[in-house]
Amino acid sequence: MSELRPSPYHKKCPDIDRSAAIFTALNSESSASPLYLPTINYTCTQIAQIYGFPPVNTAISNTVGILSFGGGLYGVPNGYKSTTPYVIPPYTSTSTCDAQKYWNSIGIPANQMPKIIVVTATVNGNTATNDLSTDPYSINATEENIIDVSIIGGCCPNPKLTIILFICPFFSVSDLLPIVLSGITIGQTHYKPTILNISWGIPEIGYVNNPNEFTKVNTILQAATQNGVNICVAAGDDGSSENMTTLNTSFPATCPYVTAVGGTNLYCPTLNYNDPATAEVVWNDSYQATGGGISTKYAKPAYQNSIPNITGNYRHIPDIALNADPYSGIRLFINGQLTPYAYGGTSISAPIFAAYLALINPNQFVNPLLYAAAATNFHDITSGYNYTSSSSTSLYNALPGYDCCSGLGSINGATLKSILTPTSTTTTTTTTRATTTTRATTRATTTTLPGTTTTTLPHSSTTTTTLPVSRKAKTIALNRKSVILKKNSSFQLTTNFVPSNTTNKKITWVSYNPNIASISNMSLNSCLVTANNIGTVKIRAFTTDYSNISAEATITVT
Repeated sequence: MSELRPSPYHKKCPDIDRSAAIFTALNSESSASPLYLPTINYTCTQIAQIYGFPPVNTAISNTVGILSFGGGLYGVPNGYKSTTPYVIPPYTSTSTCDAQKYWNSIGIPANQMPKIIVVTATVNGNTATNDLSTDPYSINATEENIIDVSIIGGCCPNPKLTIILFICPFFSVSDLLPIVLSGITIGQTHYKPTILNISWGIPEIGYVNNPNEFTKVNTILQAATQNGVNICVAAGDDGSSENMTTLNTSFPATCPYVTAVGGTNLYCPTLNYNDPATAEVVWNDSYQATGGGISTKYAKPAYQNSIPNITGNYRHIPDIALNADPYSGIRLFINGQLTPYAYGGTSISAPIFAAYLALINPNQFVNPLLYAAAATNFHDITSGYNYTSSSSTSLYNALPGYDCCSGLGSINGATLKSILTPTSTTTTTTTTRATTTTRATTRATTTTLPGTTTTTLPHSSTTTTTLPVSRKAKTIALNRKSVILKKNSSFQLTTNFVPSNTTNKKITWVSYNPNIASISNMSLNSCLVTANNIGTVKIRAFTTDYSNISAEATITVT
Protein backbone atom coordinates (compact mmCIF):
# COMPACT_ATOMS: atom_id res chain seq x y z
CA MET A 1 0.00 0.00 0.00
CA SER A 2 0.99 3.63 -0.34
CA GLU A 3 1.86 6.09 2.39
CA LEU A 4 -1.03 8.34 1.45
CA ARG A 5 -4.60 7.36 0.71
CA PRO A 6 -5.86 8.27 -2.78
CA SER A 7 -8.26 11.20 -2.84
CA PRO A 8 -11.22 11.94 -5.11
CA TYR A 9 -10.70 15.02 -7.26
CA HIS A 10 -13.99 16.88 -6.99
CA LYS A 11 -14.81 20.28 -5.50
CA LYS A 12 -17.99 22.13 -4.57
CA CYS A 13 -18.59 25.71 -5.58
CA PRO A 14 -17.59 27.62 -2.41
CA ASP A 15 -19.36 30.63 -0.99
CA ILE A 16 -16.93 33.22 -2.34
CA ASP A 17 -17.94 36.29 -4.31
CA ARG A 18 -16.43 36.32 -7.77
CA SER A 19 -16.96 39.35 -9.91
CA ALA A 20 -18.78 38.93 -13.19
CA ALA A 21 -15.98 40.84 -14.87
CA ILE A 22 -13.27 38.96 -16.68
CA PHE A 23 -9.97 39.83 -15.03
CA THR A 24 -6.82 40.70 -16.92
CA ALA A 25 -4.98 37.66 -18.27
CA LEU A 26 -1.91 36.67 -16.31
CA ASN A 27 1.73 36.64 -17.21
CA SER A 28 4.25 34.81 -15.02
CA GLU A 29 3.63 36.75 -11.83
CA SER A 30 2.77 34.25 -9.11
CA SER A 31 1.37 37.02 -6.95
CA ALA A 32 -1.22 38.05 -9.54
CA SER A 33 -4.87 37.20 -9.05
CA PRO A 34 -6.20 34.16 -10.93
CA LEU A 35 -8.24 34.71 -14.06
CA TYR A 36 -11.94 34.45 -13.16
CA LEU A 37 -14.79 34.20 -15.62
CA PRO A 38 -18.46 34.92 -14.86
CA THR A 39 -20.19 32.24 -12.80
CA ILE A 40 -22.31 29.84 -14.82
CA ASN A 41 -23.59 26.27 -14.42
CA TYR A 42 -24.19 23.62 -17.07
CA THR A 43 -25.97 20.33 -17.53
CA CYS A 44 -24.17 17.37 -19.06
CA THR A 45 -26.11 17.71 -22.30
CA GLN A 46 -25.02 21.35 -22.52
CA ILE A 47 -21.37 20.42 -21.95
CA ALA A 48 -21.64 17.84 -24.72
CA GLN A 49 -23.14 20.45 -27.03
CA ILE A 50 -20.46 23.05 -26.28
CA TYR A 51 -17.57 20.67 -26.92
CA GLY A 52 -19.11 19.28 -30.10
CA PHE A 53 -19.91 15.74 -28.98
CA PRO A 54 -21.52 13.68 -31.77
CA PRO A 55 -25.09 12.42 -31.40
CA VAL A 56 -25.69 9.07 -29.78
CA ASN A 57 -25.30 6.12 -32.11
CA THR A 58 -27.18 3.16 -30.66
CA ALA A 59 -25.25 0.84 -32.98
CA ILE A 60 -22.28 1.47 -30.69
CA SER A 61 -22.19 -0.65 -27.56
CA ASN A 62 -19.60 0.14 -24.90
CA THR A 63 -18.73 -0.60 -21.31
CA VAL A 64 -17.15 2.11 -19.16
CA GLY A 65 -15.58 1.08 -15.89
CA ILE A 66 -15.15 3.44 -12.93
CA LEU A 67 -12.48 2.78 -10.31
CA SER A 68 -13.51 3.92 -6.83
CA PHE A 69 -11.71 3.65 -3.50
CA GLY A 70 -14.78 3.65 -1.29
CA GLY A 71 -18.17 5.11 -0.51
CA GLY A 72 -21.26 3.83 -2.25
CA LEU A 73 -24.04 4.66 -4.66
CA TYR A 74 -27.61 5.54 -3.73
CA GLY A 75 -29.94 3.04 -5.35
CA VAL A 76 -27.87 0.17 -3.94
CA PRO A 77 -28.73 -0.97 -0.39
CA ASN A 78 -26.45 0.55 2.24
CA GLY A 79 -24.01 -2.06 3.43
CA TYR A 80 -24.38 -4.22 0.33
CA LYS A 81 -21.35 -6.51 0.24
CA SER A 82 -21.36 -9.38 -2.18
CA THR A 83 -19.40 -11.06 -4.93
CA THR A 84 -22.59 -10.78 -7.01
CA PRO A 85 -22.74 -7.50 -8.98
CA TYR A 86 -25.75 -5.30 -8.23
CA VAL A 87 -27.68 -4.21 -11.31
CA ILE A 88 -29.58 -0.94 -10.78
CA PRO A 89 -33.18 -1.44 -11.96
CA PRO A 90 -34.42 0.69 -14.89
CA TYR A 91 -35.56 4.18 -13.96
CA THR A 92 -39.10 4.80 -12.69
CA SER A 93 -40.63 7.69 -10.78
CA THR A 94 -39.81 5.88 -7.53
CA SER A 95 -36.17 5.16 -8.35
CA THR A 96 -33.63 6.04 -5.67
CA CYS A 97 -30.55 6.10 -7.89
CA ASP A 98 -29.20 9.66 -7.98
CA ALA A 99 -27.63 9.28 -11.42
CA GLN A 100 -30.95 8.19 -12.92
CA LYS A 101 -32.75 11.04 -11.17
CA TYR A 102 -30.25 13.48 -12.65
CA TRP A 103 -30.56 12.03 -16.13
CA ASN A 104 -34.34 12.31 -15.90
CA SER A 105 -34.06 15.93 -14.74
CA ILE A 106 -32.09 16.92 -17.86
CA GLY A 107 -34.55 15.26 -20.21
CA ILE A 108 -33.03 11.85 -20.88
CA PRO A 109 -35.91 9.37 -21.35
CA ALA A 110 -35.84 6.20 -19.26
CA ASN A 111 -35.44 4.03 -22.35
CA GLN A 112 -32.29 5.93 -23.34
CA MET A 113 -30.53 5.73 -19.98
CA PRO A 114 -27.38 3.61 -19.71
CA LYS A 115 -27.31 0.49 -17.59
CA ILE A 116 -25.61 0.86 -14.18
CA ILE A 117 -23.91 -2.04 -12.41
CA VAL A 118 -22.21 -1.74 -9.02
CA VAL A 119 -19.45 -4.17 -8.05
CA THR A 120 -18.21 -4.43 -4.46
CA ALA A 121 -14.84 -5.77 -5.47
CA THR A 122 -12.86 -8.43 -3.64
CA VAL A 123 -9.10 -7.85 -3.46
CA ASN A 124 -6.76 -10.23 -1.65
CA GLY A 125 -9.71 -11.71 0.22
CA ASN A 126 -11.16 -8.33 1.26
CA THR A 127 -14.57 -7.37 -0.14
CA ALA A 128 -15.63 -3.74 -0.31
CA THR A 129 -18.99 -2.46 0.93
CA ASN A 130 -21.54 -0.09 -0.58
CA ASP A 131 -20.84 2.39 2.21
CA LEU A 132 -23.36 5.24 2.52
CA SER A 133 -22.30 6.13 6.06
CA THR A 134 -21.80 9.69 7.25
CA ASP A 135 -18.11 9.70 8.04
CA PRO A 136 -16.30 12.37 5.99
CA TYR A 137 -14.32 9.96 3.81
CA SER A 138 -17.39 7.91 2.86
CA ILE A 139 -19.43 11.03 2.11
CA ASN A 140 -16.69 12.37 -0.14
CA ALA A 141 -16.21 9.02 -1.87
CA THR A 142 -19.95 8.57 -2.41
CA GLU A 143 -20.19 12.02 -3.97
CA GLU A 144 -17.35 11.05 -6.29
CA ASN A 145 -19.12 7.87 -7.34
CA ILE A 146 -22.32 9.77 -8.08
CA ILE A 147 -20.41 12.41 -10.07
CA ASP A 148 -18.63 9.87 -12.25
CA VAL A 149 -21.71 7.78 -13.04
CA SER A 150 -23.95 10.83 -13.57
CA ILE A 151 -21.56 12.63 -15.91
CA ILE A 152 -20.61 9.65 -18.05
CA GLY A 153 -24.24 8.70 -18.62
CA GLY A 154 -25.37 12.32 -18.90
CA CYS A 155 -22.83 13.14 -21.62
CA CYS A 156 -23.34 9.77 -23.36
CA PRO A 157 -27.04 8.91 -22.97
CA ASN A 158 -26.84 5.65 -24.88
CA PRO A 159 -29.02 2.71 -23.77
CA LYS A 160 -26.30 0.43 -25.19
CA LEU A 161 -23.79 1.90 -22.71
CA THR A 162 -23.06 -0.06 -19.54
CA ILE A 163 -21.44 1.80 -16.65
CA ILE A 164 -19.78 -0.39 -14.03
CA LEU A 165 -18.82 1.22 -10.73
CA PHE A 166 -16.10 -0.86 -9.07
CA ILE A 167 -16.07 0.02 -5.36
CA CYS A 168 -12.75 -1.31 -4.14
CA PRO A 169 -11.16 -1.84 -0.73
CA PHE A 170 -8.10 0.28 -0.11
CA PHE A 171 -5.19 -1.36 -1.88
CA SER A 172 -2.53 -0.15 -4.28
CA VAL A 173 -3.71 0.73 -7.78
CA SER A 174 -1.77 -2.20 -9.22
CA ASP A 175 -3.82 -4.58 -7.05
CA LEU A 176 -7.10 -3.16 -8.32
CA LEU A 177 -6.53 -2.62 -12.04
CA PRO A 178 -6.47 -6.29 -13.08
CA ILE A 179 -9.81 -6.85 -11.34
CA VAL A 180 -11.43 -3.82 -12.95
CA LEU A 181 -10.01 -4.39 -16.43
CA SER A 182 -11.00 -8.06 -16.53
CA GLY A 183 -14.67 -7.12 -16.20
CA ILE A 184 -17.59 -9.12 -14.83
CA THR A 185 -19.99 -11.81 -15.97
CA ILE A 186 -23.73 -11.68 -15.31
CA GLY A 187 -25.60 -14.69 -16.60
CA GLN A 188 -24.34 -15.36 -20.11
CA THR A 189 -23.06 -11.81 -20.67
CA HIS A 190 -19.51 -10.70 -20.00
CA TYR A 191 -18.98 -6.97 -19.49
CA LYS A 192 -15.39 -5.87 -20.05
CA PRO A 193 -14.54 -2.15 -19.90
CA THR A 194 -13.31 -0.61 -23.12
CA ILE A 195 -12.91 2.70 -21.29
CA LEU A 196 -11.85 3.19 -17.67
CA ASN A 197 -12.34 6.36 -15.65
CA ILE A 198 -10.22 7.14 -12.57
CA SER A 199 -11.13 10.37 -10.78
CA TRP A 200 -8.83 9.65 -7.86
CA GLY A 201 -5.16 10.27 -7.38
CA ILE A 202 -2.22 10.72 -5.07
CA PRO A 203 0.97 12.78 -5.40
CA GLU A 204 3.76 10.73 -6.93
CA ILE A 205 5.69 11.27 -3.71
CA GLY A 206 2.99 9.23 -1.93
CA TYR A 207 4.57 6.02 -3.21
CA VAL A 208 8.03 6.84 -1.91
CA ASN A 209 8.04 3.57 0.08
CA ASN A 210 6.59 1.54 -2.79
CA PRO A 211 8.54 2.55 -5.92
CA ASN A 212 7.70 -0.70 -7.72
CA GLU A 213 4.11 0.50 -7.94
CA PHE A 214 4.96 2.76 -10.87
CA THR A 215 6.41 -0.11 -12.90
CA LYS A 216 3.52 -2.43 -12.05
CA VAL A 217 0.86 0.09 -13.08
CA ASN A 218 2.76 0.96 -16.26
CA THR A 219 2.92 -2.70 -17.29
CA ILE A 220 -0.78 -3.31 -16.61
CA LEU A 221 -1.96 -0.22 -18.46
CA GLN A 222 0.40 -0.75 -21.39
CA ALA A 223 -1.21 -4.15 -21.91
CA ALA A 224 -4.67 -2.59 -21.64
CA THR A 225 -3.95 0.03 -24.31
CA GLN A 226 -2.62 -2.65 -26.64
CA ASN A 227 -6.10 -4.17 -26.44
CA GLY A 228 -7.75 -0.88 -27.35
CA VAL A 229 -8.71 0.19 -23.82
CA ASN A 230 -8.52 3.89 -22.96
CA ILE A 231 -7.98 5.08 -19.40
CA CYS A 232 -9.10 8.62 -18.49
CA VAL A 233 -7.53 9.97 -15.30
CA ALA A 234 -8.10 13.22 -13.40
CA ALA A 235 -4.94 15.34 -13.34
CA GLY A 236 -5.60 16.64 -9.82
CA ASP A 237 -7.15 19.65 -8.10
CA ASP A 238 -4.24 21.12 -6.18
CA GLY A 239 -2.23 22.90 -8.81
CA SER A 240 1.43 22.41 -9.57
CA SER A 241 2.22 21.04 -6.11
CA GLU A 242 -0.62 18.61 -5.31
CA ASN A 243 -0.69 20.18 -1.83
CA MET A 244 2.95 19.31 -1.25
CA THR A 245 5.75 21.78 -0.47
CA THR A 246 7.49 21.08 -3.76
CA LEU A 247 6.37 20.60 -7.34
CA ASN A 248 4.35 17.39 -7.63
CA THR A 249 2.18 15.62 -10.15
CA SER A 250 -0.69 13.22 -9.55
CA PHE A 251 -0.42 9.47 -9.95
CA PRO A 252 -1.76 7.53 -11.86
CA ALA A 253 -2.35 10.50 -14.19
CA THR A 254 1.39 10.56 -14.90
CA CYS A 255 1.41 7.05 -16.36
CA PRO A 256 2.08 7.41 -20.12
CA TYR A 257 -0.64 4.87 -20.92
CA VAL A 258 -3.49 7.03 -19.63
CA THR A 259 -5.07 10.23 -20.88
CA ALA A 260 -4.53 12.78 -18.10
CA VAL A 261 -7.36 15.32 -18.11
CA GLY A 262 -6.81 18.77 -16.62
CA GLY A 263 -9.32 21.49 -15.84
CA THR A 264 -10.54 24.78 -17.27
CA ASN A 265 -12.96 27.54 -16.35
CA LEU A 266 -15.50 27.69 -19.19
CA TYR A 267 -17.88 30.55 -19.92
CA CYS A 268 -20.15 29.78 -22.87
CA PRO A 269 -23.56 31.42 -22.31
CA THR A 270 -24.91 30.62 -25.79
CA LEU A 271 -23.71 26.99 -25.69
CA ASN A 272 -21.86 27.68 -28.95
CA TYR A 273 -18.10 27.56 -28.49
CA ASN A 274 -17.53 29.70 -31.58
CA ASP A 275 -19.63 32.54 -30.19
CA PRO A 276 -17.49 35.63 -29.43
CA ALA A 277 -18.87 35.63 -25.88
CA THR A 278 -17.19 32.29 -25.13
CA ALA A 279 -14.06 32.28 -22.98
CA GLU A 280 -12.04 29.41 -21.54
CA VAL A 281 -9.06 29.77 -19.21
CA VAL A 282 -7.05 27.62 -16.82
CA TRP A 283 -9.09 26.64 -13.78
CA ASN A 284 -7.61 28.34 -10.72
CA ASP A 285 -9.45 29.58 -7.62
CA SER A 286 -6.26 30.55 -5.74
CA TYR A 287 -6.70 27.74 -3.21
CA GLN A 288 -7.47 25.03 -5.78
CA ALA A 289 -6.46 24.64 -9.41
CA THR A 290 -5.98 22.09 -12.12
CA GLY A 291 -3.15 19.67 -11.57
CA GLY A 292 -0.33 19.46 -14.04
CA GLY A 293 3.41 19.32 -14.33
CA ILE A 294 6.28 16.97 -15.06
CA SER A 295 6.56 13.45 -13.69
CA THR A 296 9.65 12.39 -11.80
CA LYS A 297 8.88 8.69 -12.29
CA TYR A 298 7.83 8.16 -15.90
CA ALA A 299 9.94 8.82 -18.98
CA LYS A 300 8.56 10.98 -21.75
CA PRO A 301 6.53 8.77 -24.10
CA ALA A 302 7.23 8.75 -27.83
CA TYR A 303 4.01 10.59 -28.61
CA GLN A 304 5.28 13.64 -26.69
CA ASN A 305 8.52 13.81 -28.67
CA SER A 306 8.94 16.87 -30.89
CA ILE A 307 5.98 18.64 -29.26
CA PRO A 308 6.77 22.34 -28.68
CA ASN A 309 6.96 23.27 -24.96
CA ILE A 310 7.57 19.64 -23.92
CA THR A 311 11.22 19.49 -22.92
CA GLY A 312 13.43 17.15 -20.93
CA ASN A 313 13.09 13.41 -20.57
CA TYR A 314 9.97 12.96 -18.43
CA ARG A 315 6.24 12.67 -18.98
CA HIS A 316 4.27 15.95 -19.00
CA ILE A 317 0.63 16.20 -17.92
CA PRO A 318 -2.17 16.91 -18.58
CA ASP A 319 -2.78 15.70 -22.12
CA ILE A 320 -5.98 17.71 -22.57
CA ALA A 321 -8.26 19.81 -20.35
CA LEU A 322 -12.00 20.29 -20.07
CA ASN A 323 -14.39 22.28 -17.90
CA ALA A 324 -13.64 21.69 -14.20
CA ASP A 325 -14.13 24.95 -12.30
CA PRO A 326 -16.93 24.66 -9.70
CA TYR A 327 -17.95 28.18 -10.76
CA SER A 328 -18.69 26.77 -14.21
CA GLY A 329 -19.63 23.37 -12.85
CA ILE A 330 -22.52 20.94 -12.87
CA ARG A 331 -25.33 20.60 -10.32
CA LEU A 332 -26.20 16.98 -9.57
CA PHE A 333 -28.53 14.88 -7.45
CA ILE A 334 -27.03 13.73 -4.15
CA ASN A 335 -29.13 11.55 -1.83
CA GLY A 336 -32.26 12.25 -3.83
CA GLN A 337 -31.95 16.05 -3.96
CA LEU A 338 -30.63 18.45 -6.59
CA THR A 339 -27.66 20.17 -4.99
CA PRO A 340 -27.88 23.96 -4.48
CA TYR A 341 -24.22 24.21 -5.49
CA ALA A 342 -22.31 23.03 -8.54
CA TYR A 343 -19.56 20.42 -8.56
CA GLY A 344 -16.22 20.86 -10.25
CA GLY A 345 -12.69 19.52 -10.20
CA THR A 346 -10.87 17.29 -12.63
CA SER A 347 -13.28 14.63 -11.37
CA ILE A 348 -15.67 16.44 -13.71
CA SER A 349 -13.36 16.76 -16.71
CA ALA A 350 -12.09 13.16 -16.72
CA PRO A 351 -15.54 11.51 -16.97
CA ILE A 352 -16.58 14.10 -19.58
CA PHE A 353 -13.77 12.83 -21.80
CA ALA A 354 -14.60 9.21 -20.94
CA ALA A 355 -18.16 9.87 -22.13
CA TYR A 356 -16.83 11.39 -25.36
CA LEU A 357 -14.76 8.28 -26.03
CA ALA A 358 -17.80 6.11 -25.32
CA LEU A 359 -19.70 8.06 -27.97
CA ILE A 360 -17.06 7.80 -30.70
CA ASN A 361 -15.76 4.30 -29.91
CA PRO A 362 -12.08 4.71 -30.92
CA ASN A 363 -11.02 1.16 -30.02
CA GLN A 364 -7.37 2.16 -29.84
CA PHE A 365 -5.15 4.12 -27.48
CA VAL A 366 -5.90 7.74 -28.34
CA ASN A 367 -2.87 9.59 -26.95
CA PRO A 368 -0.65 9.14 -30.04
CA LEU A 369 -3.53 10.37 -32.19
CA LEU A 370 -4.18 13.37 -29.93
CA TYR A 371 -0.58 14.54 -30.18
CA ALA A 372 -0.47 13.95 -33.95
CA ALA A 373 -3.70 15.89 -34.53
CA ALA A 374 -3.71 19.40 -35.92
CA ALA A 375 -4.16 22.30 -33.51
CA THR A 376 -7.55 23.05 -35.07
CA ASN A 377 -8.94 20.01 -33.25
CA PHE A 378 -8.42 21.75 -29.91
CA HIS A 379 -9.32 25.04 -28.25
CA ASP A 380 -5.94 26.42 -27.21
CA ILE A 381 -6.01 27.69 -23.62
CA THR A 382 -3.55 30.57 -23.37
CA SER A 383 -4.59 32.40 -20.19
CA GLY A 384 -4.01 31.43 -16.56
CA TYR A 385 -1.68 29.27 -14.48
CA ASN A 386 -1.90 26.49 -11.89
CA TYR A 387 -0.11 27.96 -8.89
CA THR A 388 -2.20 27.85 -5.71
CA SER A 389 -1.93 29.61 -2.36
CA SER A 390 -1.53 26.22 -0.64
CA SER A 391 2.03 25.94 -1.94
CA SER A 392 5.07 28.17 -2.20
CA THR A 393 6.41 26.31 -5.22
CA SER A 394 6.76 27.64 -8.73
CA LEU A 395 3.99 27.34 -11.28
CA TYR A 396 3.15 26.53 -14.86
CA ASN A 397 1.65 29.13 -17.16
CA ALA A 398 -0.76 28.66 -20.02
CA LEU A 399 1.06 29.03 -23.33
CA PRO A 400 0.23 28.90 -27.03
CA GLY A 401 0.23 25.20 -27.87
CA TYR A 402 0.97 22.61 -25.20
CA ASP A 403 1.39 23.61 -21.55
CA CYS A 404 1.33 21.88 -18.16
CA CYS A 405 -1.95 23.58 -17.20
CA SER A 406 -4.22 22.63 -20.08
CA GLY A 407 -2.23 20.17 -22.17
CA LEU A 408 -3.15 20.44 -25.83
CA GLY A 409 -6.27 22.41 -24.88
CA SER A 410 -9.95 21.52 -24.67
CA ILE A 411 -11.37 19.39 -27.44
CA ASN A 412 -13.28 20.30 -30.56
CA GLY A 413 -15.22 17.07 -30.45
CA ALA A 414 -16.82 17.45 -33.86
CA THR A 415 -13.51 17.52 -35.75
CA LEU A 416 -11.52 15.34 -33.36
CA LYS A 417 -13.85 12.38 -33.92
CA SER A 418 -12.43 11.59 -37.37
CA ILE A 419 -8.89 11.78 -35.97
CA LEU A 420 -9.54 9.36 -33.12
CA THR A 421 -11.58 6.95 -35.24
CA PRO A 422 -9.57 7.01 -38.49
CA THR A 423 -9.99 4.64 -41.37
CA SER A 424 -7.20 2.26 -40.51
CA THR A 425 -6.07 -1.31 -40.26
CA THR A 426 -4.29 -3.04 -37.43
CA THR A 427 -2.22 -6.14 -38.15
CA THR A 428 -1.08 -8.16 -35.18
CA THR A 429 1.30 -11.10 -35.05
CA THR A 430 1.16 -13.30 -31.96
CA THR A 431 1.92 -16.85 -30.92
CA THR A 432 -1.72 -17.91 -31.14
CA ARG A 433 -3.61 -19.68 -33.92
CA ALA A 434 -4.67 -17.64 -36.91
CA THR A 435 -8.02 -15.88 -37.14
CA THR A 436 -9.50 -12.98 -39.10
CA THR A 437 -12.34 -10.63 -38.15
CA THR A 438 -14.01 -7.65 -39.78
CA ARG A 439 -14.57 -4.58 -37.64
CA ALA A 440 -18.08 -3.36 -37.06
CA THR A 441 -19.51 -0.25 -35.41
CA THR A 442 -20.31 -2.20 -32.24
CA ARG A 443 -17.52 -2.96 -29.80
CA ALA A 444 -17.58 -6.63 -28.86
CA THR A 445 -14.87 -8.85 -27.44
CA THR A 446 -15.21 -12.57 -28.06
CA THR A 447 -12.93 -15.56 -27.68
CA THR A 448 -12.81 -17.35 -31.07
CA LEU A 449 -10.13 -19.98 -30.45
CA PRO A 450 -8.34 -21.21 -27.35
CA GLY A 451 -5.89 -18.52 -26.34
CA THR A 452 -7.06 -16.06 -28.99
CA THR A 453 -9.16 -12.96 -28.30
CA THR A 454 -10.52 -11.02 -31.26
CA THR A 455 -12.06 -7.56 -31.04
CA THR A 456 -14.38 -6.08 -33.65
CA LEU A 457 -13.60 -2.45 -34.48
CA PRO A 458 -15.07 0.13 -36.89
CA HIS A 459 -14.01 0.64 -40.52
CA SER A 460 -11.07 -1.73 -40.63
CA SER A 461 -9.85 -5.29 -40.40
CA THR A 462 -7.68 -7.20 -37.98
CA THR A 463 -5.53 -10.16 -39.01
CA THR A 464 -3.73 -12.40 -36.54
CA THR A 465 -0.96 -14.71 -37.80
CA THR A 466 1.46 -17.08 -36.15
CA LEU A 467 5.12 -16.41 -35.38
CA PRO A 468 7.11 -18.51 -32.92
CA VAL A 469 9.45 -15.97 -31.30
CA SER A 470 8.81 -12.45 -30.02
CA ARG A 471 11.34 -9.73 -30.89
CA LYS A 472 10.42 -6.09 -30.29
CA ALA A 473 10.63 -3.43 -32.97
CA LYS A 474 13.09 -0.63 -32.23
CA THR A 475 12.29 1.67 -35.15
CA ILE A 476 9.99 1.79 -38.13
CA ALA A 477 10.53 3.71 -41.38
CA LEU A 478 8.57 4.29 -44.58
CA ASN A 479 9.97 4.03 -48.08
CA ARG A 480 9.16 7.72 -48.70
CA LYS A 481 8.83 10.68 -46.31
CA SER A 482 7.25 12.95 -48.92
CA VAL A 483 5.15 12.10 -51.96
CA ILE A 484 3.59 14.38 -54.58
CA LEU A 485 0.61 12.87 -56.38
CA LYS A 486 -1.78 14.05 -59.02
CA LYS A 487 -5.47 13.75 -58.26
CA ASN A 488 -6.82 10.19 -58.74
CA SER A 489 -3.33 8.68 -58.82
CA SER A 490 -1.93 6.32 -56.18
CA PHE A 491 1.30 5.32 -54.44
CA GLN A 492 2.35 2.31 -52.39
CA LEU A 493 3.87 3.12 -48.99
CA THR A 494 5.92 0.34 -47.43
CA THR A 495 7.33 -0.20 -43.94
CA ASN A 496 10.78 -1.21 -42.80
CA PHE A 497 11.28 -2.57 -39.28
CA VAL A 498 14.49 -2.54 -37.27
CA PRO A 499 15.53 -5.16 -36.44
CA SER A 500 14.45 -6.80 -39.67
CA ASN A 501 13.45 -9.98 -37.83
CA THR A 502 10.97 -8.17 -35.59
CA THR A 503 8.19 -10.62 -34.90
CA ASN A 504 5.70 -9.22 -32.45
CA LYS A 505 4.41 -6.32 -34.57
CA LYS A 506 1.25 -4.27 -34.26
CA ILE A 507 0.86 -1.59 -36.92
CA THR A 508 -1.92 0.90 -37.49
CA TRP A 509 -2.11 2.94 -40.69
CA VAL A 510 -3.84 6.32 -40.42
CA SER A 511 -4.81 8.97 -42.96
CA TYR A 512 -5.48 12.22 -41.14
CA ASN A 513 -7.70 13.50 -43.93
CA PRO A 514 -9.13 10.76 -46.18
CA ASN A 515 -10.85 13.44 -48.27
CA ILE A 516 -7.41 14.47 -49.56
CA ALA A 517 -5.73 11.06 -49.61
CA SER A 518 -7.29 7.79 -48.54
CA ILE A 519 -5.62 4.49 -47.70
CA SER A 520 -6.54 0.96 -48.72
CA ASN A 521 -5.04 -2.51 -49.22
CA MET A 522 -3.44 -2.11 -45.80
CA SER A 523 -1.17 -4.79 -44.39
CA LEU A 524 1.73 -5.17 -42.02
CA ASN A 525 4.19 -4.12 -44.74
CA SER A 526 2.37 -1.61 -46.93
CA CYS A 527 -0.69 0.45 -47.79
CA LEU A 528 -2.00 1.99 -50.99
CA VAL A 529 -2.42 5.78 -50.90
CA THR A 530 -4.98 7.23 -53.32
CA ALA A 531 -5.06 10.97 -54.09
CA ASN A 532 -8.62 12.28 -53.93
CA ASN A 533 -8.53 16.09 -53.70
CA ILE A 534 -5.97 18.88 -53.82
CA GLY A 535 -4.24 19.48 -50.50
CA THR A 536 -1.68 18.10 -48.08
CA VAL A 537 -2.16 15.30 -45.58
CA LYS A 538 0.00 13.06 -43.42
CA ILE A 539 -0.16 9.28 -43.55
CA ARG A 540 1.17 7.60 -40.44
CA ALA A 541 2.14 4.05 -39.52
CA PHE A 542 2.66 3.42 -35.84
CA THR A 543 3.09 0.54 -33.47
CA THR A 544 0.43 0.74 -30.80
CA ASP A 545 2.61 -1.35 -28.52
CA TYR A 546 6.27 -0.84 -27.66
CA SER A 547 6.21 2.90 -26.98
CA ASN A 548 4.19 3.84 -30.06
CA ILE A 549 7.11 3.86 -32.49
CA SER A 550 5.94 5.55 -35.67
CA ALA A 551 6.82 6.93 -39.07
CA GLU A 552 4.89 9.24 -41.34
CA ALA A 553 4.83 10.52 -44.90
CA THR A 554 3.52 13.85 -46.16
CA ILE A 555 1.26 13.43 -49.18
CA THR A 556 0.73 16.47 -51.40
CA VAL A 557 -2.06 16.22 -53.98
CA THR A 558 -1.84 18.62 -56.94
